[in-house]
This record gives sequence, structure tokens and C-alpha cells, in this order.
Amino acid sequence: MQKITPEMIKHIEAEYAEWGEFLNGVIGLLAFSFGLSCLGTDRPDITGFMSLVFILIFALYGKTKFPQKLKDLRKEELSGIDELILLGFERKYFSPMAVIKNFPVGLIGWFFLGGVTLYGAAENAGWL
Repeated sequence: MQKITPEMIKHIEAEYAEWGEFLNGVIGLLAFSFGLSCLGTDRPDITGFMSLVFILIFALYGKTKFPQKLKDLRKEELSGIDELILLGFERKYFSPMAVIKNFPVGLIGWFFLGGVTLYGAAENAGWL
């Protein structure tokens, strides 16, 4: 008997959407805002690094928002068809292109804050 039902897939997709809102709406916007504020400081490398640490700690809190049903399914012994369904679901939502498509604000925020930090470090090292 199949463990993965259409209702379970809908539930996982709802949990995934909630997790995506957290990554885009909270982590991404917060990281981008921190990056903008770090540009206005004398040492964007230090403030950027402190901001990255803060965002990382906040992102670790977001682990609790990851779809719980999906975590549970990964731990269970599944039949062949259920394993294929789970593999297809993970490929659909966690492939590199899916991450770029579903979490663009989160990625832009992380990359912008990281870029500001690296820019500040290069500027203070005399490379720029």
C-alpha cells in the first residue's frame, strides 16, 4: 500500500510554500536590507560579516519551517513507487533551477550581503 497519497502531497506542498515565504520574505529581505545598511558604514566588511552571522543564526531557526512531512518520509522505509514519488518531488522542488525559480529574493539577499562584505574586505585590504 502506498504511503504517499495525493492529500499528503498537497500538505507537503503547503508546507513547502510556507518555508518559501520564510526564505524569500524574511531571510532574503532582511539580508538585502542589511547589505544596504552596511554600504553606508566605514567598515562594510565587519558590519557585513556580523550581519551574515546574524542572518545565518536566523536561518537556522528556519529549519523548523522545513516541510515536516518530507523530513518524516525521508526517514521511513518506503516502497518502490513511494521512493520514486519522493525522488520526483525532491527533484521538482529542490533542484538548482527550482531553488532559483522559487527563492529568488532569498538568493539575491544572500548574494548581495555577501558581495557587500567581500567588497568591504577588498577595499580595506587595498585591492580596490
